[in-house]
Amino acid sequence: MSSENGPILVPLDFSSQSFIALSQSYNLARLTNSPLRLLHVIDQDF
Repeated sequence: MSSENGPILVPLDFSSQSFIALSQSYNLARLTNSPLRLLHVIDQDF
């Protein structure tokens, strides 16, 4: 069994809730030695 941890994906929309999720994800990543991946999607109608 591998002890390598995969990345933690954190979606951000710059709301206060997403910053709370980012803070919690950061703490989890530190404890598990996992990288963080931040995701922000911009929805534009062309």
